[in-house]
Amino acid sequence: MYSLFSGLKSLTKPQSTTIDSAVCKVHYRFAVLVLLAFSILVTATQHFGELIKCMPTGGTMPTDMVQAWCLIHSTFTVKSAWNLTIPSEAIYPGISKVPIIPNTNRENTDDLIYHTYYLWVPFVLLLMSVTFYIPRFIWKTHEGGRIKNLVTGLNSAIIHPELKENGINVVVSYFQQNVNNHNEFFFTYVFCESLNFINVVFQIYIMNEFLGGAFMSYGWEVITYTDWSPLIRNDPFRRVFPTLTKCRFRFGASSGDYHIHDTLCLLPINILNQKIFVVIWLLYWFLFFLTLISLVFRLMTIVTPFFRTWITSSHCFPKYRNDLDRIIRSSSVGDWFMLHLLSVNIGRSNFSEFIDKYSATYTLMPCE
Repeated sequence: MYSLFSGLKSLTKPQSTTIDSAVCKVHYRFAVLVLLAFSILVTATQHFGELIKCMPTGGTMPTDMVQAWCLIHSTFTVKSAWNLTIPSEAIYPGISKVPIIPNTNRENTDDLIYHTYYLWVPFVLLLMSVTFYIPRFIWKTHEGGRIKNLVTGLNSAIIHPELKENGINVVVSYFQQNVNNHNEFFFTYVFCESLNFINVVFQIYIMNEFLGGAFMSYGWEVITYTDWSPLIRNDPFRRVFPTLTKCRFRFGASSGDYHIHDTLCLLPINILNQKIFVVIWLLYWFLFFLTLISLVFRLMTIVTPFFRTWITSSHCFPKYRNDLDRIIRSSSVGDWFMLHLLSVNIGRSNFSEFIDKYSATYTLMPCE
């Protein structure tokens, strides 16, 4: 089991160069790590444990055959049975006779909830983890190591004074030669941030469809259901991920005659799914609001130069903040973004020295 999870350690390693925000890291590191870990956990549980355990009525059919049938063709619960009193009206939540349509002899199959998802959970979680990494892949490909090449040496804890001066001069020269050339770079990053939000909304929708419309409110119902009556407790754990279900098995001869058996089936894997999807629900809604706030924050940086200065000034010594403010106010938003990434990567002291040198040349630039 340890070897299955050891491959995830690479997602927790610190990065030598920062090219995005902490919110982005939550998406492509934390969310990916959680979903991959859950996918591996469910896969291992299915491999080493039992997915389903069924008991044929009357014991007339081979158990292995019944279990294989029910696993492939799905099990079901009865929707109306969730509101029945236990044990006087139903033996277990969701388990009762299939209701008959009034004035007919036909069963009301619309009252049945089929549970077909449990075979697909590991694959869905794996796919969702991949989609969380897509915005990161796009941004990293577009960035192409530009920041790493720019700050090489200046992001070291200890650096020779001569190398430090040369490094700062290289950065000053870069900014002098690339004034107003970073807007496309910045708005590609904004696009990737927006993709993070779109991805979360998309995943909430997909998960809701995957669980038959139950995911949207699943976590909230789990939190609040303990206030319901213990006799009529529509437990969202057992309703969405039932551990006891029914299965209808048909068998017959080559003549065409057949018999129908209803059997009860245990789904041990759903004990794990119940908890996993609560965590996923909390994670998705946390990411939804966190990413929405970050997009509002990003909009403010686009329209408000003062806000840009306020963000970046914490990486600069107070002595140089007036120069920083002057540079940012007269720069494009793309140039500010490059300045900010530089400030995050080279440390306060080096960035302050850069601002001191760059501001001295910046005043001369309009006259050249």
